[in-house]
Amino acid sequence: MLAAAAQQGMHSIDWAIDPRDWSVPGTGHIVHQMLQAAPGDIILCHEGGGGRSETLQALRTVIPRLKNRGLQFITL
Repeated sequence: MLAAAAQQGMHSIDWAIDPRDWSVPGTGHIVHQMLQAAPGDIILCHEGGGGRSETLQALRTVIPRLKNRGLQFITL
């Protein structure tokens, strides 16, 4: 599958940080995990499969803090 994707000019990527937000571990846990991000890391966030209020609340904290550290967000 990776070879077929490469033939189409696609690149395989994987995340570096999975806060397991889908398991509803609490906003504090999600924030703590996401703030471990370093330049080049991909943070996996889930948008489906139930309520995402903890994820959304965590992102309200995490995004400004990571930006203040000089990290940038890009669309993949």
